[in-house]
Formats: sequence, structure tokens, C-alpha cells
Amino acid sequence: MNAISFLIATFGWSIVHSIWQIALISILVKVLLSLFSKGSSSMKYNIVLGGLFAAFMAFVITFYISADQRIALLDTHEVFNGASAEQARSLQAFTSSDTPLYAGGQNDGIRTFMQRIDGSLGYIVALWFAGFLFFLIRFLGGYLYIYRLRNIHSSRVPEKWQAVASKIRSGLNLTKTVTLMESAKIRIPIVIGHLKPAIILPLGLATHIPFNQLEAILVHEMAHIRRNDYLVNLIITSLEWIFFYHPLFWWLSKSLDHFREHCCDDIT
Repeated sequence: MNAISFLIATFGWSIVHSIWQIALISILVKVLLSLFSKGSSSMKYNIVLGGLFAAFMAFVITFYISADQRIALLDTHEVFNGASAEQARSLQAFTSSDTPLYAGGQNDGIRTFMQRIDGSLGYIVALWFAGFLFFLIRFLGGYLYIYRLRNIHSSRVPEKWQAVASKIRSGLNLTKTVTLMESAKIRIPIVIGHLKPAIILPLGLATHIPFNQLEAILVHEMAHIRRNDYLVNLIITSLEWIFFYHPLFWWLSKSLDHFREHCCDDIT
């Protein structure tokens, strides 16, 4: 078996096992959310975030175990190939008697099912790779839009509004410099960037709403910055490229977005 076939088989089985793993993790997250239904938004956010990272760690561990088992299987084949005819018969008898999964009876159905999956791993990985490329290209397109929005289609707000933003930033103990901008290309306020964050408001919003409403909007957006939500969102987005095929992973991701907004509302 060459390296490519080895990786396809190992990665393919990791994908297959992730289907039930993510389902189990999602059920656990749902149960915890029900148990702590009266808990804070921050607690619920952490529960869902933990579920998302647990799904990724389960995938990584499964990949490692699958690779280790396949290496052991290859070593066994080498032993068979290097043994004499009599030794090979003895090894075959030993492995057959000590491996009840492939013994017979109802386990034959499991064995056949596993063999069918093993024979389809190439197609599974090919389909996964096509989906992965789709979501990666979509992300790169979104990143290009965000880059153009900040650097081409946005302008700084008047200094009096920048001063208001600076005062709010100090009140929230933010050490990062936050640039306040406005753009005609958006309809809702957004935060862009992690190291050099910017809050972009819809054009004219600062002058067309009461001051207390503008202040609440700025506090909400700066709460995202204080919580490092932009960075976390990038990480979760990259996990969505991997687990795009699982609807329950999308449910976890959407739940995280929901509780993230409630966390910022609580701060506001």
C-alpha cells in the first residue's frame, strides 16, 4: 500500500466514524443545554464551543487510531508474506480463533458492511475533498469581500464619533486600538479584524439614530472584540470546511452564533 492509499483509507474511516461521533456529541450538548437552561449565555456558549472542539478532537484521535491499526495490519501482512507455508497456516488459525468479529453468524453481516465501506473510501474522500474545496473557495471569496470592504469601500467616521468609540473602549478595558468606520455597502454593523479590529457602521447610521442607541451598538460590537469573537469565528469556520457534511455540526455552529450574540447583549 502506497502513502496515498494509506492516507485515503485512514482519512476515510475518520470521516465515517465522525458521523456517529458528532451525533453523540450533539446529543450530549443538547442535554447539557437543557440541564442548564437557566444558566448564563456565557455558560451555554462555552458548552457549545466545547462540543465543537470535542468533535474535532474525536476526529483527530480517530485518525491516529485508524492509522495505527492500519500500520499494525500491514505489519501482520508482512509476517504472513515472510513465513513458511506451515507457519502461515498456524498464524491464520491463531488470528481466526482470536478475532470473533470475523468469526461467523451474525458478525458476517458486520464484516460485509465494513468491507463495503472500506471499498468505498476512495469515493467518500473524493466527495469530501470536493465539498472542502467548495467551502474553502467560498471563504476566500468572503475574505476578499471583507478586505475590499475595509480598505476600499469604507471611510473613517467624523472624529466626534471616534472619540465616543474610544471612551467606550476604555470603559470595557480594551487594550486594542479600534477604528470606527462607515460604509454604504452594508446594512448592519460588523466587526472586522482581530489584531487591528475595525467596527464598520452602515453609512449615515451614526447621524440618524439617537445617541443612546448608537452607544449601545458600539458597546455590543466592542464586546465582540473584547471576547475575541472574530478569531474564534475564523477557527469555527475552518472546522466547517472539514465537517460540512454533517447537519448536526452546522446546528452546533449556528447555536454558537446565537449564544455569542446573547453574551454581547449581556455585556451591553
